Amino acid sequence: MTLASAEESSPIRSPRGLGAALLLPLFTASVAFAQNPPPTPPDTIPRAVVTPTQPTAAQQAAAALGRPASNEQIADAIRRSGLTEQQIRDRLRSAGYDPALADAYFATASRPGVQAPVMVEAAQTSEFTKALVNLGLLAVGDLAADDSLANPARRTAERRIARAGSTFGKDIFDRASTSFDPVTSGPVDAAYRLGLGDQLQLVLTGQVELAYQLEVRRDGTVIIPQVGQVPLAGLTLDAARAVLKSRMVKSYSGLANGDARLDLSVARLRSNSVFVIGEVESPGAYQVNALATVFHALARAGGPTDRGSFRAVELRRGGKIVESLDLYDYLLKGDARGDMRLEQGDVVYVGLNARAVTVKGAVRRERMFELRPGEGFSDLLRFAGGLLPVASIERVQIDRVLPAERRAPGIERVKVDVELNGSLDSLSRVILADGDIVQVFTVGELRHNVVTVFGQVYQPGE
Repeated sequence: MTLASAEESSPIRSPRGLGAALLLPLFTASVAFAQNPPPTPPDTIPRAVVTPTQPTAAQQAAAALGRPASNEQIADAIRRSGLTEQQIRDRLRSAGYDPALADAYFATASRPGVQAPVMVEAAQTSEFTKALVNLGLLAVGDLAADDSLANPARRTAERRIARAGSTFGKDIFDRASTSFDPVTSGPVDAAYRLGLGDQLQLVLTGQVELAYQLEVRRDGTVIIPQVGQVPLAGLTLDAARAVLKSRMVKSYSGLANGDARLDLSVARLRSNSVFVIGEVESPGAYQVNALATVFHALARAGGPTDRGSFRAVELRRGGKIVESLDLYDYLLKGDARGDMRLEQGDVVYVGLNARAVTVKGAVRRERMFELRPGEGFSDLLRFAGGLLPVASIERVQIDRVLPAERRAPGIERVKVDVELNGSLDSLSRVILADGDIVQVFTVGELRHNVVTVFGQVYQPGE
């Protein structure tokens, strides 16, 4: 069709025909209306007067932390802790806070969906919120800028979308919770080391019936009537029993011949102040009970950041590194043998990860993994849970950022194809670099020896 014929066929450009006669005036009127719109009528409807309401306790607490929040979000965080109201108040009291600061929040927690009245001053609310953060009952991440935390379905969808590029092990620390805290209501094992602030219960039975409540004093000793001072700090519970028996046998002869028995137990655990620093979400000092380990302190601090190391978490005591913990042993195998108990003044340090590689595609666990020196493709696939049944073993592809000395304008990234030819042994020769993205492909959809039957048959299909 020529330009002239196109113009003649157009109902607007051509003056001929009934369509042109009807559409042209409408088109002209619409153009004129767009160029000269009618004046906007004055706003004669009175606007509603918004009366500012007094902020809730949760809003004041959120403002103190610089993050918006609702009472329901903070009350939900308290319910997730699994602790009763009295248990939370006891923890606040033991940490030196006034338990009455929690009144407004517990009023909200007992009535979900109802805004609690402001029952404390803003400064006290801020202090209570900071206390909850220090105790691990509340995380700053709970005070989200949107409703994603209050909407479990949305939160699950967002995590599923971001899962492929996320750091392995990070999701376990996403939500601070007291579920990682050690159980303090049960018996204390014999390897527990006594320290300043522990309250002990000493019981003598048999020939003599006596019970003493003993507290380990600042000098590391306990005072027993008719026996005197006995140093116990630093001893295990079993060793403390032996020391007490050897000292008390002089005053109670029945302990020597078996007519009397001695039992020592821990009535109340002390609290230790430890420091979690380095590449963690919330570095700082934390109060933990005496049964807490390195993993408990990391959970309180929100875990390592995306750039932090999960493979070399250092426990420093007295200026020396006493343990280097590999979190992969715990996350992949449940092996917590290297998770040591913390002492007063311990420092948990998380450094930067040295080599992080992401694996995507037909693997069971798409994540970014940290590789130690000497670890390669086989270790990466082991961390990823292995290949899926649909994985292709013909080739894998590596998306790599070139080293600085090999870059040129427009040549900063390359994709490297690694030919497998049906064998994974060739992967052992490939050296993975920091920042590499490994793509594992799937097999094709083509199927051999298959025909499709459709139409007027009883069982159509392949």
